Amino acid sequence: AMAALQQGIFLAVGAGVQADKASEDFKGIHPATVVLAKLLPYYALGISAFFLTVFVAVQFINLPCRAAFGSLFLLAGGFVFAAVGFSALLASVCRDELLFTRLSIIYTVPAFVLSGYTWPQEAMGFFSRGLSYTFPLSYVSNTMRELMIAGYSPGLHRNSLILFSIGISLTSITVLREIRRQRHG
Repeated sequence: AMAALQQGIFLAVGAGVQADKASEDFKGIHPATVVLAKLLPYYALGISAFFLTVFVAVQFINLPCRAAFGSLFLLAGGFVFAAVGFSALLASVCRDELLFTRLSIIYTVPAFVLSGYTWPQEAMGFFSRGLSYTFPLSYVSNTMRELMIAGYSPGLHRNSLILFSIGISLTSITVLREIRRQRHG
């Protein structure tokens, strides 16, 4: 469900960023303001979708949920921020929405396979494990499982911090790209 949520965030943000890429409506507005104003609604909706996903899993699939709301909110905030930042950067790099869609779908399979959902990261080879640490989904898989089953995850704060750091880094790079694009036409 988290992999599907991530892909939904990617496609929504990518379409939104691509739609406004060539727009003249934002001339004279600082690129940081434009990027943050575009991404904030996706962030809020992504967190809502995260909790809707958990609600459906618990109510209709009967998965256990022993997690405290605050723990889930911390994890959701970091995960959605990283996903929004990743998709915004990818969309700013791609020349059109079709290329963005293709690349985001290509990203999905390795991110899922290497995230720890299919087999533990500890059992992966050096290269695969190293690559897995670049995917936001890797910081959610075990943490979410532990929260749902036990109500506690020893890696919650560390993984949430990493996810927020990924989001800040990718969003900052997106803003810098937009500043450069605006200056150079």
